[in-house]
Amino acid sequence: MENQRGLAGVTSRDQHDKRKTAASVKALENPKRAGMSASLVQHEPSAGILPPGLPPTREESGLVDLSMQLDESQLESLSRLGSYRYASLIGAAGTGKTTLVKRVIAGLIYGGDGIEPIPIRNMGGNHLSEGIGRLNIASVAFTGKATQNMKNMLPKWLHPSCRTIHSLLEFAPESPDSKIFKPRRNAENPLNEDLLVIDEASMVGINLWHLIMDAAPSHMRIILIGDLNQLVPVADQPMFPHALAAGLTHEHGWGLAALTKVHRQKGDGANKIVGIAHAILQGRRPTFDMEVNHEGKLIDSKGKVNPDLQVVKDWHTLNIQVPDNPQLAQGYIIAWLKNLSDRFIPENPTRRLLDPYLDFVLTPGNGANEEGYASPIQQIALNHRMSEIFNPDGAKSEPYLIDAGREERLYRLGDRVMATKNEAPGTKGQVTNGTLGVITKIVENGRWQGDRARFGKRSDVLAHRQAQMALFEGESIDDEAAKFTLDLVNIGNIGDVKVSTERQASHIIDIEYETGETRTYATAAEMCNTQLAYALTTHKSQGSQADTVVVIAHSAAKAQLNREWLYTAATRASRRLIFISTEYGLRIAVGRQQLSGATLEAKVQRYKSLSTKAGQLVRLSPDLPLRER
Repeated sequence: MENQRGLAGVTSRDQHDKRKTAASVKALENPKRAGMSASLVQHEPSAGILPPGLPPTREESGLVDLSMQLDESQLESLSRLGSYRYASLIGAAGTGKTTLVKRVIAGLIYGGDGIEPIPIRNMGGNHLSEGIGRLNIASVAFTGKATQNMKNMLPKWLHPSCRTIHSLLEFAPESPDSKIFKPRRNAENPLNEDLLVIDEASMVGINLWHLIMDAAPSHMRIILIGDLNQLVPVADQPMFPHALAAGLTHEHGWGLAALTKVHRQKGDGANKIVGIAHAILQGRRPTFDMEVNHEGKLIDSKGKVNPDLQVVKDWHTLNIQVPDNPQLAQGYIIAWLKNLSDRFIPENPTRRLLDPYLDFVLTPGNGANEEGYASPIQQIALNHRMSEIFNPDGAKSEPYLIDAGREERLYRLGDRVMATKNEAPGTKGQVTNGTLGVITKIVENGRWQGDRARFGKRSDVLAHRQAQMALFEGESIDDEAAKFTLDLVNIGNIGDVKVSTERQASHIIDIEYETGETRTYATAAEMCNTQLAYALTTHKSQGSQADTVVVIAHSAAKAQLNREWLYTAATRASRRLIFISTEYGLRIAVGRQQLSGATLEAKVQRYKSLSTKAGQLVRLSPDLPLRER
């Protein structure tokens, strides 16, 4: 209720916008009575006015569901988004952000809903040759996964407009041999687009935003879509709260639309997941369809004991309690993951409850820098265990220990992996950070100059290391074998250049990515830009969705548990949400805020104060100097 009151306060303080919204609503009912022309409200330009490649009417665009009736708050949000030069749309899971943004885009192209269409510019010459569907619209996000999600929500003719922010800005190396990437789009070479839509805006940092402002033409309209309750950028201060602050006061051409009402989504599972997400936001322990208690008993939401998951056909949310000791908990986690992967969903007997190659297992952190205690329930340790169990070839093929220069990699043929670095913008079929794939080939690299006995199949390497240790009196062979660790570290930086002269890896791997692209990696740098991906950190999953999501909320990782983390993890699920937790870990997560503040205004102010303390200056418009805080 506090969040709702805070969001509602966005509109209650601005009487001008209320009067404007009321006029828009009346215009939709009777344009003449409101003093607005019917052509403004129901604008449908002829095919000759629209650029080639555009659907001729709003109805044919695929952007508007004419059967859907908008309520007054949605109409008010439409008015704000369509009226301001720059606008932010904020809303928690299930509030209908996607539906509303599509409608705004339709209004800005075709008119309708009281929105004046924007002028279409720069349609001749090379601009059209870059892709007909692109036109003068760019739909961007920080990650490749979030960009793919935008494609899924938009009609096909707009797909060419979807790309990462780095691709939009055309990042390229400073020189042929440089490892420093800079944007080709800047003040001297500005963007052509008339409308820029940025999804998952909470992931955009201030430094990247300034690059967008440098390249933005003065006529560009900008719409930000985001959820302030999600995780913030890892390596930068977020810019989104500053845009929200400008929208609250309507400074520098900014408006703000806030959605608070949860609308019905597709399927009971989605509705139940949204319910859990909002319980988390309110600081309440979620109520699940079923829970497995400390005794291993399966209990439904009514307190009845059920003997088996398979008996209950209509569950979509589940909480499984595991021991507090993380070493013991790891065994329980792996056993339950195997249990879930062996079962099929009732409505589709060919689809597993948990498909390790399609669904997500989310952890608080990667565990790379943790000494002992929490690492068994984190990403790295779980990935190696899951590779043994879930890789179809895991039982019959040994893992390879691979020299990747700065690190070692332990991979099996058929492993699920993730790219951890963006390829250079402009690369054909660019593979971006977060893209998932499968290893299809592993062979020795004949160009590698290292000791071949030290890398290869794990059993051979262990035998070699044990034989070497036997040469040293007093050394324990068993101890050395035990010290043989195969941890991974995600160290990639966006924009590192890969060249053929780089240090070779001990092996060559082929990866087929989910986008259909295939890549061959033979150098140490390239190998370091991949990692096992059966389990992911929640930060890596942000902007993505999967049918089933398993969230590891264990108290051993209490330093990383908070409300924003749990909410972000829960909202990655579209059909089924499963927590594997300790009761203490769950209480910590729902009870601790990463950023204090019960209302939108309070959170925004808190963000701004932190940015100010960090000395971050924020530029809010291409027309403004770098002075706004």
